[in-house]
Amino acid sequence: MRSPLNIAIVCFVVATLGYAESAAAKIDPKVALEISALEDRRSLGGDRLVTLLSDRDAPTRARAARALGRLGFDDAVPALTKALADADADV
Repeated sequence: MRSPLNIAIVCFVVATLGYAESAAAKIDPKVALEISALEDRRSLGGDRLVTLLSDRDAPTRARAARALGRLGFDDAVPALTKALADADADV
């Protein structure tokens, strides 16, 4: 069940991420397609989206964080909270 606190955290994280649309052009097209497909299916892909938050590529991390925030699963809140400390401002 989605608690109001978790929903608020997800909304805050998504708003704070500052995802730049230009970052989408820098992401590996295969990874972008994979993330989009997971969003379309409303799936975490096991732990694939959470794993992508640790990718070496900042635009990939940003796109994964955005997808997790959009999906709004309570399971993603700890990973999204951790993403707020990412060294790259776009993540």
